[in-house]
Amino acid sequence: FYLYVGRLTEEKGLRVLLAAFANNGLLLRIVGAGPLEALVQQYCGLYPNITYLGRRTKEEVRDLLDHSIALIFPSLWYETFGMVVIEAFAQSVPVIASALGNIEYLVRNEFNGLTFKVGCDRDLSEKVWFYHALSAVEKKNYERNAQDTHHRYYTPADNASQLQAIYREAINRHSCRP
Repeated sequence: FYLYVGRLTEEKGLRVLLAAFANNGLLLRIVGAGPLEALVQQYCGLYPNITYLGRRTKEEVRDLLDHSIALIFPSLWYETFGMVVIEAFAQSVPVIASALGNIEYLVRNEFNGLTFKVGCDRDLSEKVWFYHALSAVEKKNYERNAQDTHHRYYTPADNASQLQAIYREAINRHSCRP
């Protein structure tokens, strides 16, 4: 199944997600809560391939990621940082995401996932089908690249090292020099 994890709100692209999976027959699991919950439940009633799981613990989300084909990240607004994208990469899960803002730097098209036109359910659907049709070997490459992205840039040790470098640079720039 494909997986969405996040708030059920307009800006997160829920309508785009639902329209892309309506009638396509591919399994979609939705985790989260928010004002569009009734809309999600309505789609679940109309389209048996869409399942709403409500809120889940971090452990349950990790388990769902372990069993998912890819994470879908259809945001319509500029995200400061897509933490769920990094969590997916940590578990070797590729991401199919809106080509918008920082997310384009996290998700490299046809490397660790795919990107689609913001707000375009047809393009999202095409990218999902493109990914779905890949061979097992090709999907394994995406998974490996997702995990490599996490290990290369987003481990706690990496983040600590990057933060220390920022502090060193700031101290060096602003130190008092005679």
